[in-house]
Amino acid sequence: MTYQQMIEMALSQACAGTDPLTNPISDTSWIGEDFVSSIFQKVGAECAKDERKRALLRKPKTITFVNGQATVTDDVLTEYKEDSTLYDPTDTTKEYSLVREWGDFIQPREGWMLWQGTFSLNGSTMAVVEPNENFNPSTGISEDRTWVIPCVPVIPALASDPVVVIAEIENDLVEGLAIALRGVIQEKKAA
Repeated sequence: MTYQQMIEMALSQACAGTDPLTNPISDTSWIGEDFVSSIFQKVGAECAKDERKRALLRKPKTITFVNGQATVTDDVLTEYKEDSTLYDPTDTTKEYSLVREWGDFIQPREGWMLWQGTFSLNGSTMAVVEPNENFNPSTGISEDRTWVIPCVPVIPALASDPVVVIAEIENDLVEGLAIALRGVIQEKKAA
């Protein structure tokens, strides 16, 4: 489904049961700017809360580290970092485990704790430590890693671009947008 088709479907659902001749929404160009961003965010957050749907939001993201650190994009639902996996696409035998607390992550590791790599988040900053190394913000890796984590659906750039989500989430997006538009229709009819 394209972005335009999604908006048209939501508008059709929102207008169901109304008189087409008196429909207060004739121009749909404002819908994307005013509603879609918040609806995509809301639906993404709601689906992530549902353990059965959370996995549907998981997607691989290429994270480019410079000195072992990178900035996480806004679409990542970092509160579900425990449901994420980090791996090196060039060497999938490397294992990285999440260290929840930043303070624990930056502490030196010894012995068996060095066997695998680790990663952690500090706000919007993600850091990674390779196996057999400790955290050092000036000498970490400057490479890409792949992070698989639940993310908010991305809003397509063009009306003809596809909405890239699984069908279940696509339906939730259409329904969420239709509900928001129904509220606008009712407001405009009352005015």
